[in-house]
Amino acid sequence: MIGNFLRSRFFLLSLAVVCFASAFYISGRQEPDFSTTAARFENILNRKEQHSKKELSELAEKTKKWKYKELFSEKPGYYESLFDREGLVFLIFENDTLRFWTDNTVAVDNRLSRNNFKDPVVKLPNGWFEVVKLSVGKKELFALILLKREYVYQNKYLANEFQREFNISREVEIKIDPDKMGQKQNNAAAVSGGDIYEKEKGYLCSLIFPSSSSGSTSVFCLTILLNILGLFFALWFLHAECGSLSDNIGKGWAALLLVVSVAMLRYLCIIIHFPQVFYETKLFSPELYGDASYRLLGSLGDLLISVLLVFYLTYYLYRKIATPSRAALPAYGSPKGGELARESELRSQPSVVLWGGFRRGGWVSFLLLLLVFLASRVINYVFAGLINNSSIPFTLNDIFSQNIYTYLCLVIVGLFFISYLFLLDITAGLFKQLSGKNKFIISLSAVIIFVAFSHLLGTLDMILVF
Repeated sequence: MIGNFLRSRFFLLSLAVVCFASAFYISGRQEPDFSTTAARFENILNRKEQHSKKELSELAEKTKKWKYKELFSEKPGYYESLFDREGLVFLIFENDTLRFWTDNTVAVDNRLSRNNFKDPVVKLPNGWFEVVKLSVGKKELFALILLKREYVYQNKYLANEFQREFNISREVEIKIDPDKMGQKQNNAAAVSGGDIYEKEKGYLCSLIFPSSSSGSTSVFCLTILLNILGLFFALWFLHAECGSLSDNIGKGWAALLLVVSVAMLRYLCIIIHFPQVFYETKLFSPELYGDASYRLLGSLGDLLISVLLVFYLTYYLYRKIATPSRAALPAYGSPKGGELARESELRSQPSVVLWGGFRRGGWVSFLLLLLVFLASRVINYVFAGLINNSSIPFTLNDIFSQNIYTYLCLVIVGLFFISYLFLLDITAGLFKQLSGKNKFIISLSAVIIFVAFSHLLGTLDMILVF
């Protein structure tokens, strides 16, 4: 009895349920306390604020007696390493013009009016900074305190990470809540929630920590692994279930049922963000890639899972649907090679059943050809979106500017092409069985519908066609 269950398809469903339940239990088992990390960050930042104010006061006194040239030459060694060592930059503007600076790697404009230094925390092109300000006559002195480096493009030299003294994981994000601007800190609950306040207790920003399961890297990775296994066993169950139904409903309808089931399952997962732990990683964040027009393209992770499923389904159809060009070629060492060859001969007759359930008919070839046309449009849209709707570097002639997400995009592109080739092979195999007249009618009908569809979407000018 137990042996029969272990060999049945329902055992696969049980494994999927166990994996999902285990992942849910582990991820919600403990809620880590980030209050200590937030409090330490706030204390270090307050110390940097006091140091910055002291330095600004000294610079203000020196500008009354010295020229800017003398300021540059006073402590060159100290200023040159100040940003790398402590994450501090000092700027002096006079009459809206930058006259003194201690580091030129921070992206600021030479005109004060073009810089947004009115907020206590600002996001510059290369990171998050707290702004400490001191006004002396016509001079405006600023101290920029680096909180976290954050670049549009990353490589081995440019990484999004906190200033080393804070000692915080790069997975933690900095956000500014507009509703909390101007609020004063009145208890320790704010720190426990990740809110950061300056020395005078004014709100600065909030630290957004990863999910509770990511409090431990090993637990986080285990949760992801269990969810991946759960999805794998669920897909395997659908594969086995549709295979068991093929004797009753036919192989063709069983294959169609598998495609529809997988598509519905994938859409449901995207709608409810399942598994949730996936969407707490950078791979599933719109920060890398996202297309708000379509849910299936909401993130690079969503796109990766979708293309893996497309590849699996097209390969499944490619293996299950034996077209004449492949049916006559038995697999190496297969005892059924002769049977496949005989099936191919039978299929050349006009009255036989095709695909074990679909009767020979032009509508099958027509739908597949139309699908080929539409798939080419989808692939072109996705490829363009990977470049236009992402922050992933694609300077392929500079290998040092690439990161793991660049190579992941190349894998996605490769899987799309292979899947498209599988679909083309199936369609071409069916067209070989049609007469010349039917080929012309089906091809013309598919082209007309595709052109009309493209025109309705506004991507094809009919004047260029006619």
